[in-house]
Amino acid sequence: MEQISLGISELRGVKSSTGGFRPVSAMEKSGLQHKTSPRKPLLTILVLLMCSVHLLLPIERGFPTIKIVGYPLTLPIIITFFSAVMLFFSLKGNGFFILNKYILSQMFVVVTLFVSAFLSDDIEAGLFVVLNYFTTFVLGFWVVCGFLKLGLRRQVVVVLCCVASLAAIIGIFEGLFHFYLPFYKQLFLQYQYNEFLYAMTRPDFRVFGTLGNPLTYPIALMLCVPFVFEINRPFLRCLVLVLLFGASWLAVSTTTLILWGVLLVGVFVISRRKGRLVLGLAILMVGMVLLSPYWMPKLASFIDTWTAEFDFANLQNPQFVNIKIRYDLFLWAIRSYFDGDFVSLFFGYGLKSSGGAVSKLGIGRMNTLDNVYATLLFECGLAGLGSFLLMEWGILVGSWKSAKYSLYWYAILGFAIVGLSFTTIFYSTFNFIWVASVAMLIFDLGSRQQSGYMKNETVELQ
Repeated sequence: MEQISLGISELRGVKSSTGGFRPVSAMEKSGLQHKTSPRKPLLTILVLLMCSVHLLLPIERGFPTIKIVGYPLTLPIIITFFSAVMLFFSLKGNGFFILNKYILSQMFVVVTLFVSAFLSDDIEAGLFVVLNYFTTFVLGFWVVCGFLKLGLRRQVVVVLCCVASLAAIIGIFEGLFHFYLPFYKQLFLQYQYNEFLYAMTRPDFRVFGTLGNPLTYPIALMLCVPFVFEINRPFLRCLVLVLLFGASWLAVSTTTLILWGVLLVGVFVISRRKGRLVLGLAILMVGMVLLSPYWMPKLASFIDTWTAEFDFANLQNPQFVNIKIRYDLFLWAIRSYFDGDFVSLFFGYGLKSSGGAVSKLGIGRMNTLDNVYATLLFECGLAGLGSFLLMEWGILVGSWKSAKYSLYWYAILGFAIVGLSFTTIFYSTFNFIWVASVAMLIFDLGSRQQSGYMKNETVELQ
């Protein structure tokens, strides 16, 4: 198993004997980590289960739910609760339930969602949304922190990178050869036969990947990038990055470009060797140009699809139309919000209400506002949107000094920005990677403060 550093290699951090930057010794000396657990192999399996169910299974695209006492539960919810119980006993209850500013702010969001669930026309569906949110953003955070406290950071990074690489390879095979594993093909066609059959054969083909969605799949892969930068071996690090960026490019998602841009800015800002970074990118671009006669014919359809995405001179361009529809829906959501009564202004029209309202507008097959902030305003009112924005603000501003050395901060920022393009928080798959990024960022802030590396600095999230 390859060496993994706690910091990002070649980025600002504490110098290690191997030449990388890893504050692991400081964390161990500070006593923040528990001693190595004798159940480490079992806990590593839990890490594998958590990463696999959130990156390899199309939970929102046909994967069957499991009914317990008559109520449907998704596999990520079940695995997360099981992992939480196992970690609670492994830690002997000591420090599992962390109550920091992140958890408190998320609890406010959960409370507002819970109230809005009872304003919904489908209370049961609304309560499921609350359960899914709590499991992902609160319980999932406790689970990742539990892994870190038990000294499993290396296992988390290695397993997540391996699972993400597998997901990327599956997507690349789908894109290059239009090959679908029977497992995924059957689930997709059972979920929505006509739509997926068309998507599998359409001229402007784009990869659906392991999550069955050309938007959430590349976003999930890009959120894994900060974890990849913890790999010390340059060759392996570059290989995994090529797989992740290659698979996400084949999904042809302009929203993903935003996350690409934020992460690239982050890499440039925190890199201690900017000249080498620029040189490496230049060599990569020259290599791609020189090899273009070999790879361009095989990717011609994707190049045409990408070109069409940016043909804004054509007013019938689907991308231009989608942007205009999203903008009009955003304005419509604001107007509809202010037309409500006092209860609606404060708690919204109820969870899951925006889908039906948008469907009644008759804009093709649109049944979502495709904007997490507009959705929260419409469904959960000022309380829901305000608590969510305060949560994001608390993370980004409370840890803003980590923007000098941590790529996790930029992943969190990019995720907040792409929320303008789709409703991010109600998915039970890729959000786990975002939660893991928050846990890693907060854990690193704590270790740097304890080691004295951040003297006279306040860690706001602790």
